[in-house]
Amino acid sequence: INDESQEEKKLVDYSTLKLFNLQVNSSNKEDVLQTMKEKSSVTIEDPSSNKFIYDDVGLIFHFNKNSRIDAITITFPSKEATIKGLKIDDSIDKAIELYGHPVMRTLSAARWKNLSVFLNDNVITSLRLKDY
Repeated sequence: INDESQEEKKLVDYSTLKLFNLQVNSSNKEDVLQTMKEKSSVTIEDPSSNKFIYDDVGLIFHFNKNSRIDAITITFPSKEATIKGLKIDDSIDKAIELYGHPVMRTLSAARWKNLSVFLNDNVITSLRLKDY
């Protein structure tokens, strides 16, 4: 049971905008720095930046003017998946099957309420959690 709860915490919860207990519009830069120390070998050289890039694990945290997380981008080489199972390299068709028709769709992106996906030839190259 403990393994399952640990696995559950890894999942990207698009409905509550959470990843690793880091939450959009709530968690701040210090929360990100503390959490990511255990998950990435990247050191953030400029904590005043409005974007922390952890390219070794494929995560980017975007911050608003109050230093709170504005969005979380998940990209290669991340293996993180949403609670419904959507991840990098899945097709847009799988995203639509899991989440229904998006509120916005172009050749390069699709957006639902709290989730956007970016596409290359209908394949997901990154996901973004944001309170749109």
